[in-house]
Amino acid sequence: MSNFQAPQTSNDEAMFQYLLGEFPEEWRAQFEERLFTDPECFDQLLVAEDQLIEAYLRGELAEREQRSFKEYFLTSSRRREKLAMMSALLQALETPAPAPGAVHGRPRWSPVAKLLLWLGVLLFLCLCVWLLAVNNRP
Repeated sequence: MSNFQAPQTSNDEAMFQYLLGEFPEEWRAQFEERLFTDPECFDQLLVAEDQLIEAYLRGELAEREQRSFKEYFLTSSRRREKLAMMSALLQALETPAPAPGAVHGRPRWSPVAKLLLWLGVLLFLCLCVWLLAVNNRP
């Protein structure tokens, strides 16, 4: 098992570089080998993928990173679907609460319920990705 760590970068930063296609070529093969042999590394990549999508949706990426996100990261249909799902989820979570006393046809979700729903969706996505990875290994 390899103890690969990109020199002079944090692990999260290295994950983001890899996901945006900005990872130095001399490290790519070694890093990809580690993704297949180290389940913890693969899990970290999935978390970094979610963080990257959220940063994009919140407008927190620099212009260069936005361009790489659109041109490289979103070439995968799975990632485009994940982006759409997380976009809808964030939009639902960020919808302002109605004024007190306002009448609505449906009950309001508590912040805890929203968080649990978000975590459930995230867990479901991770499970799907893990199942795909396990079933696609030679």
